Amino acid sequence: MTLRSIVCAALLSSAGACAPIEAARRAQDPASASPGERTVRAEEVGLGPGSVLTLERAVEIALSSHPSVALARARADAAETRVREAAAGYLPQLDLSGSFDAGKSWADSPGEDSSNKSFRASLGISQLLFDFGKTPALARQAAEEHLAALSDLRASRVDAVFNVRQAFYNVLKQQELLRVGEETVRQFQKRLERVEGFVAVGSRVRYDLTKAQVVVLLVARGTPKRS
Repeated sequence: MTLRSIVCAALLSSAGACAPIEAARRAQDPASASPGERTVRAEEVGLGPGSVLTLERAVEIALSSHPSVALARARADAAETRVREAAAGYLPQLDLSGSFDAGKSWADSPGEDSSNKSFRASLGISQLLFDFGKTPALARQAAEEHLAALSDLRASRVDAVFNVRQAFYNVLKQQELLRVGEETVRQFQKRLERVEGFVAVGSRVRYDLTKAQVVVLLVARGTPKRS
């Protein structure tokens, strides 16, 4: 084995060891959090000024950014990873190691020296034959946990869609009630104007005008206001 191959193997081994550290650092960085793990801005989901939110788009946003869905999805992904890790117990295991030593010593004659270099490398392979059912049990447990996590993910998606639809139609209902209330106020306002005209020409008494004013005031108070 050459020096280059030994160094490359060492670098690959070091990179594999550093990968979990880098992943942990990214997880601690709020800027790297995905939607659902943090509060998304309206601009991130295409809801800028003047945009119209449809029911279909609201459902899409909920499925991609709702915290409960994101949490269930992360748990399902973690469970899938554990399934692969458990299945790896059935595969052959490789063990590669290498070392390089270099030394320099002075010879007996002045001006002469000698260098000593040595390379050592070893490659081992092992295959699990029997572990008293431990690996199959771990694989079954991981598979069951994965199925449970997928079931939780489906349930969280159903709940998110239901809540979005309910909220969406509640908004439509409130908007319709507001429209009806405003139309009712306009009708009673027109009636008040007619009563004012009748009172002005003497065909109706002052009491009728006061009554019409009170009705308009009560209807206006009972009508929802636009925010």
